[in-house]
Amino acid sequence: MQTQNPTQPEFPLNEIYEKINSKIETYTDIAAKTHKVETNQARRIINSELENYLTRLQEYWNNKDAHKKGTPTLSLDQGVNIFLEVMQAGLSFSQIAGHVYLSRLKGTGTAVGYQVTVDGMIYLAQKAGAIDHLSEAVIVQTGEQFAILNTPDGRQVADHTILFDGRPMLSFDQLLLGYVYIVYPNGQRELSWIDRNQLDENRQKSPNPGMYNNKTFLQTKVVKHALKKVRNTDLMMQLAAENNEVIQNNMEWEPAPVPVQHPEPAVQSPQPAVQINQSDTF
Repeated sequence: MQTQNPTQPEFPLNEIYEKINSKIETYTDIAAKTHKVETNQARRIINSELENYLTRLQEYWNNKDAHKKGTPTLSLDQGVNIFLEVMQAGLSFSQIAGHVYLSRLKGTGTAVGYQVTVDGMIYLAQKAGAIDHLSEAVIVQTGEQFAILNTPDGRQVADHTILFDGRPMLSFDQLLLGYVYIVYPNGQRELSWIDRNQLDENRQKSPNPGMYNNKTFLQTKVVKHALKKVRNTDLMMQLAAENNEVIQNNMEWEPAPVPVQHPEPAVQSPQPAVQINQSDTF
């Protein structure tokens, strides 16, 4: 399909800036409470994030690939609400931080939305004090010895012998499962895993099932599965409630159909969840 030229009006960046700037005190209050900093530092955070946000919107517009399936759209209210929600969550638009995607997302038509990345989810969990870190996610392939053992103190740990010599190139057909450890602030480690059957359910619904042959993509799925549980902790709920209170007390909220895709809702599960540092020993 031939790439379309961005002939329609660009995103209303100036209007977005002016509208957000007109409520700068409210955004400053949000940043001060979310990041637990003084007013001056909170103002600097908001100014920096607003610059990052507008820069990324402009870069997205300038990206020819963004116009392949029609010109992307972003209304003034949508643009303001995206910034509000990301600031409310305490996330960053910095590309170095990698907390959010700005893109036309599945099911949103031409409208631009945002999605919290795995790094963003981990950051939120750490910020809330729900976890210390996650180990590196490990993918187990056919032919490798793997078992889940119970320790004397009731923990579950992975007993995994990884093949290095003659290990076949990863493909979904060779996948057994993926696992990761959640490490909590008290030092406790909890094992979380997702098996091939569970991943295959998602793969069959995916518009790009070939991605399930990619190691990094599978590791992301393993981590997301582990973080589902963390999102339901009391600390995470409290953080969200506090931020919502600031919004309700100060912001003239203008509901708009903002195309936002958040991580899947957390579900209670008997499985533990986590990051595997290769230096971790059990």
